[in-house]
Amino acid sequence: MSIYKSITPESVKMYFKNYDWECIDNHANNKIIILEKYYVKYDKKYTVIIPSSKKYSDYFERLDSAINTFSVLENIDKDQAVYSLAENYRDLLMFRIISQKANEGTLPFDEAADVLKGIKDLIVHSIRNEEYKRPYHRRLSRESRSFLKTFRLAQTGIGSFIFNIESDNYCTIDRQITLSGDAEIPIVRRAIERIQNGLNFINNEEDMERLKELSYRIGFNANMCDSLLEINDIDNKMKIETNIKYSNYFDSEYKNEGKIKVELKDSDFIKLKILSEYYKNQENYIEIMIMGKITSLNAKWKDSMTGLLIDNVISVSWYESIERKTHNCKVQLSDEEYKSACNAHRDKKLIQVSGNIDKNRTRWFLEDHKKFVILP
Repeated sequence: MSIYKSITPESVKMYFKNYDWECIDNHANNKIIILEKYYVKYDKKYTVIIPSSKKYSDYFERLDSAINTFSVLENIDKDQAVYSLAENYRDLLMFRIISQKANEGTLPFDEAADVLKGIKDLIVHSIRNEEYKRPYHRRLSRESRSFLKTFRLAQTGIGSFIFNIESDNYCTIDRQITLSGDAEIPIVRRAIERIQNGLNFINNEEDMERLKELSYRIGFNANMCDSLLEINDIDNKMKIETNIKYSNYFDSEYKNEGKIKVELKDSDFIKLKILSEYYKNQENYIEIMIMGKITSLNAKWKDSMTGLLIDNVISVSWYESIERKTHNCKVQLSDEEYKSACNAHRDKKLIQVSGNIDKNRTRWFLEDHKKFVILP
């Protein structure tokens, strides 16, 4: 019965809808969820009812009855249906430690604790880098740390010390609507995909200059590199094998690939070390305050460096009196800031914004902007 505790009413609605069951919304009792489906071969409409919250005392009894009915009608193994309901709406990160000690069947407690700390740091720094894409963050935000509570240590897998970390059930997360009308992908999922992108990039890219140029934008920054190096420092002969199993809740480039496996070897840890040291060299980045005019607005803008489409990008032009030169840069804004920028551009008002200029780019881009103000 313990696996049933992971099944939410929202998961049931989502799962049944995948099999063309209809959720009846226009009924008076908000304490129940009604699901119906007409079966041609039986010439009959079947109905299942479950409580709308897990807090009701008969929730698990009603849930079991609904799954029984569903599995018989859909000719699906009940255990498989239960597993899908419990796991399909979570992401699962698996870290397998391969070392001499692990192969001997034991792992010292302090080393296991250090591995968990490294995994925790990797996740929280990935979230931080999704909030603000920077080569190196000197400190974590309170918001980044708060997202750790949405992850849990899952059951350990069979094999050489596998640490399973699962996300929260995505059916329970409120999703914001963007200007385009699409539901925003939660930062937890974006952080997990960032980890996947970083692992793939480190594992497959041999050109260090390309790694330096792109890694922190789409994958690992210095903090994330350090998190994995922290695990490797426990035993420098250690290998780390990672698997990520994505939930079916969101569309993803990885969705249909099942588990995505990457093994980090000695050469990969060398790349991580080089990247970390490079990104911590702040001479490549300068903090700047800009006061200038908006020269263009792009609801969607393609970054020529990464090939990715970016929302809410403006171009800003300003005159640097010391250099006696006009500069231009791109800035990505939030939805609300972009609305304000459109008005400022229409009214020909100056704006003020601060952030970090990446000097590695041929076309400047202001990153991690802290303040965007329309001047009177």
